Amino acid sequence: MPVWADLPTAVAALRAFLDDGPTDRPIKAKQVRGTVDGVNQTFTTWEDRLVVNTLVASIDDVDQPGGSLTVLDLIMGRFSLTPAPPTGSVVRAHYYFQYFTDSDLEEAMREACGEVLQIENPDGIPIGLKQSTLNFGAFFAFTKQSIRWATRMSGRFLLQEEPIDAETMNRSNLFKDLADGFFDKARVMRDDFYMRHSRRQAPAFAVFKPRIGQIGPRR
Repeated sequence: MPVWADLPTAVAALRAFLDDGPTDRPIKAKQVRGTVDGVNQTFTTWEDRLVVNTLVASIDDVDQPGGSLTVLDLIMGRFSLTPAPPTGSVVRAHYYFQYFTDSDLEEAMREACGEVLQIENPDGIPIGLKQSTLNFGAFFAFTKQSIRWATRMSGRFLLQEEPIDAETMNRSNLFKDLADGFFDKARVMRDDFYMRHSRRQAPAFAVFKPRIGQIGPRR
């Protein structure tokens, strides 16, 4: 009997497996990007892909009323404040964000289905391949994240502008390591399933693993 009835059900399961639900990644009172000169009204959070209706801005640690904030772009974390914060004040924000969009996870799950059963849709995945499929899905999702952050860091955006901390400097490497770990688990689970079912040689799989170099600061 298949584990998932359709792709949306499988995507929801993968999101839960990745701890990437709408309340799993909170940010509390983090300073935002944007000039504070009494004129500028547009600011940007450091995280992307904010969860709808969770963004709250503060000026000098005082939360601002909802009517003063307008979300301009949830994917980029852009918003405006009216009136403009006064010169010298500190603008922060709290919000929830997610690493993955639904389209990211749909693509990852389709790829995962191909690696465990050579099909495109999860409605044919049997219960015995559930965990392998989820781990392959996590591998593909975090590999894409690693490539995305490596590209951003190579553009000097993060290294020069974002407050430097261990998480920021190593985010692409962290995602790469997570992806590698999920890949190893997925392959073992898949191969064990087929060996237990006396299918040692079939199907023949070959997973393409993008090569992502370690990322570090340029001095």
